[in-house]
Amino acid sequence: MLAVVSAVVVLASGVAIISWTRHETRQRKVRLEAAARVELAFPRVDLAPEVAAAQSLLRGEQRNAPLAIAHLSRACRKNPGDKLAGALLYRALLGTPRGVVLKHAAAVQSATFSPDGTRLLAVCEDNAAHLWDVNRAQEIGEPLRHEGRVRCAVFSPDGKRIVTGGDDATARLWNGETGTPIGEPLPHEGAVWTARFSPDGRHLVTAGKDFLVYIWKSAGPVELEYSLHHDAPVRDVEFSPDDLRFVTASDDWTARVWDIATGRMMFDPLKHQRGKVNTVRFNSDGTHLVTASDDRTARVWNAANGTPICNPLEHARAVVSASFSPDGAKVITASLDATARLWSAATGQPLVPPLKHHDAVRAATFSSDGTRVMTASQDGTAQLWDTLSGQPLGEPLRHEASVQSAEFSGDGARVVTASLDGTARVWDAGPTNDPMPAWFSDFAEYVGGLKLAEGSNEATRATTERLSVPDGEVDCWARLARWLLLPAEDRPTHPAAPNP
Repeated sequence: MLAVVSAVVVLASGVAIISWTRHETRQRKVRLEAAARVELAFPRVDLAPEVAAAQSLLRGEQRNAPLAIAHLSRACRKNPGDKLAGALLYRALLGTPRGVVLKHAAAVQSATFSPDGTRLLAVCEDNAAHLWDVNRAQEIGEPLRHEGRVRCAVFSPDGKRIVTGGDDATARLWNGETGTPIGEPLPHEGAVWTARFSPDGRHLVTAGKDFLVYIWKSAGPVELEYSLHHDAPVRDVEFSPDDLRFVTASDDWTARVWDIATGRMMFDPLKHQRGKVNTVRFNSDGTHLVTASDDRTARVWNAANGTPICNPLEHARAVVSASFSPDGAKVITASLDATARLWSAATGQPLVPPLKHHDAVRAATFSSDGTRVMTASQDGTAQLWDTLSGQPLGEPLRHEASVQSAEFSGDGARVVTASLDGTARVWDAGPTNDPMPAWFSDFAEYVGGLKLAEGSNEATRATTERLSVPDGEVDCWARLARWLLLPAEDRPTHPAAPNP
C-alpha cells in the first residue's frame, strides 16, 4: 500500500513539474514574441555615410578616434544641423568619460540634483541621505539620518526644503541648503517609500508600505490634511503641473488620480493586469499619464477620464519606469529585459530600435531639451543616447557595480549616476542643444590631428597651427574647446566640472 501511495505522489509531482515547465515555456514564448514584435516595428534610421563610418571607427579593437573625428567633422561641415554627428563628435573629443566621484560608506540607491543644479541629494544604504555641494564635491553638514533604511529623498520645487522617507515609518523635512532638520518627524504606520512636493510647494504627499497616502499642508508648519487608502503598498506619487490633482501607483495593480482639494478619486482606477505599478508620471501639460508595471507593459492614459490613449507598450520583462519627453511626444521605458525603449506617446509605436544593455535597465530619463536619454543598468554602466536615432553617444559611463539611477541636471549639461559601488558620480552630459558654431569642425580636426582630403575619404594631416576659441563664446562647444586646449594635467575632470 505504501509503495502505491509513493508511486502516486511521485506521479503527481512529475505531472506538476511537467505542467509548470510547459507553463514557463509558454510564458517565455510570449515574452520572446512580444520582444520580436517591437524589434520588427521600429523604422529604419538612415545615417550619413560619415556618421556610419565614424561609428565603426569608434567601436571594437580597431578603434581609431582621430579618423572618426575627421569623418564627423566633415559631416558637421556638410550639414551643420546634423545633431547626431555633432553629438558623436563632442563625445569622441571628450574621450573616455570620467565622473566626479562622491564616495559614500554604503551602496547608493539614487541621486538627484537640486533645481538650480548646485547641490545633490544621494540616498545611501547607511540609513541616511547625503547632501552635497556639486561644485566643490563636498558633503554639506551631517547626513540626513533615519532609524532605518532611507527609501526616498526629494527637493522641494524651490530647493529650500528636502523630504526623506524611510523604513522607520517616518517622513522627515530638512533644510535644502544646510541639511538641518525642520520640525518633528511625520509619523506613518509603515515604511515610507515615496514622497513628493506639489509644484507650488503648498502640499506634500507621502506614501508607502502601510497602503495609505498622506496629504500634508506644507506652506507653513506641516500639518496632516487627510489620508487616502489603496489595497496594497503605494510605490509612487506625482502631482499634475497645475497643482489640482495627484496620482498614486500601487502594488494593487492600479494607479489612481485624486482631486487635491477634496481627496476624491476622479474616475475609476487605471488598471494593469497582474502586476504592481512601479511608477506613474504626468506629461508636461497634465493631459496624459504613463504608468510602468510588473505586467511587462507601460500604458499611456488620458488624465482627464482615465481612458487608454494607445495599446500597451510591451517589454519582455517587468517595466520599472516610464516618463514623457519634455514636449510630451515620446515616452521612454526602462525594463528588466535589459532594454530601454522610445515610443510615440500618441500611437504607442516604437520610434527607434531598443536601447540595449547587458543586464536589467533600472532607470531611463530624458534631458531637459529632449534630445538625449540617459539609461542606468545593472551591468555597471550608464549610457547616453540620441533620441532621434536611438544611437549611443560615446562610451558608457562606468561604475564598479550596478547603476541604480541616472538623472540630468536642469540645464542638461551634467548627469548624476548612483551605484551599488558606494558612489554617486557627476559626468559631462553634453552636448546640450546649443548649435555648433562654424569654427568648431576645423578645431576638432586640429585636436584629432587628421582631416579628410577633398572629394575622398583619404586622411591627411590637419593643421598644426594652434587654434583658439573666439572671445565671448560660452556655449557647450566653447567650454569643450577650452577644456581640450588645457594641458591634460590641468584639466578638470570633465568640461562641465568646475575648476579645482
